[in-house]
Amino acid sequence: MLDAAALGVVLAGTGHPADPLELFVAYALPGVLGVLPLTPGGIDVVEGVLVPALVGFGTPLEAAAVAVLGWRLVSYWAPIPVGALAWLTLRHRAPAPGRGRWTTRTGPTPLARGTSDTGPGSGTTRPWRDADAQPP
Repeated sequence: MLDAAALGVVLAGTGHPADPLELFVAYALPGVLGVLPLTPGGIDVVEGVLVPALVGFGTPLEAAAVAVLGWRLVSYWAPIPVGALAWLTLRHRAPAPGRGRWTTRTGPTPLARGTSDTGPGSGTTRPWRDADAQPP
């Protein structure tokens, strides 16, 4: 719904606002045909169906073509570089020793109720989570 509204805003920006019902009908047809596995993401299928649908509802050809290409640029192509930048900034890197989420502590291990500290495992080195007092 918001994607169709974005198309309506871009279309209104060309000076030819569309009736909301006609806009949703014109938007739905290429949406259905765009899922056919002819091209990735419905490239050219959506544009090739949406422009004639808008023209059929009375929008001039030039305004329909500019609106559809502008809408497609914003809704389909603009998120790609944003996602690439997000991927570059969110890649995981190995933390420096002793600075990661897992640290190594030495000393006696936490005792469970009813146990003593004289058994195996007392004074051993185990990886613990920083936030928790319990071993993993």
